[in-house]
Amino acid sequence: YYNPQQEKVNTTDPLLIHQISDLSQDQLLYQQLPFAPADTAFLHLSIRARSRLLKIEVDFFQFSGLENQQFRFRLDGLNEDFGEWTTNPTKEYTNLREGDYTLQIQSKDRVGQIVEGPAYRFTVQAPFYRSTLAKVFYLLFSLLLILFLMYLQRQRYRKKEAEQEKKQQAVLAQKQQKVKELQRKKDQELHRLK
Repeated sequence: YYNPQQEKVNTTDPLLIHQISDLSQDQLLYQQLPFAPADTAFLHLSIRARSRLLKIEVDFFQFSGLENQQFRFRLDGLNEDFGEWTTNPTKEYTNLREGDYTLQIQSKDRVGQIVEGPAYRFTVQAPFYRSTLAKVFYLLFSLLLILFLMYLQRQRYRKKEAEQEKKQQAVLAQKQQKVKELQRKKDQELHRLK
């Protein structure tokens, strides 16, 4: 049956991302010129962790009813649902954590027809201190630190052991000296008694 409240979604009209900018680094990450062949680099877009403010601009090539055109965005991995309808064809995202994201965009014209563009996937890289290489470095550093601490402890133990042995040898030498002294006195006394 017909439900006038149900929104109709059309996926055949061209709705695409015009450009993605990193406003924090003042850098253009991706750009698709109008009517140019699709850029396959976007299929593997990887964004650095330092990119703190992403601005996404959308183009919609429907040439009638431009004054009433509305957009809404959803970033899977951050939002569960589409945002509110807005007349602004740009969206900004701040402080995205590392991970994989899928951006979905919809546009609605003055008669309520909804056009959905293709899903755009991109990855935000982890900062170096949370990367796999850094974790391997942390593990190796921890192991080296443990080995170094074990070495220091062993050296400390050997030093104490050497000091203890030195003391024991000194005590033994004193006792031997006393025994020799007693033996000498005994020999002198025996010699005197003869």
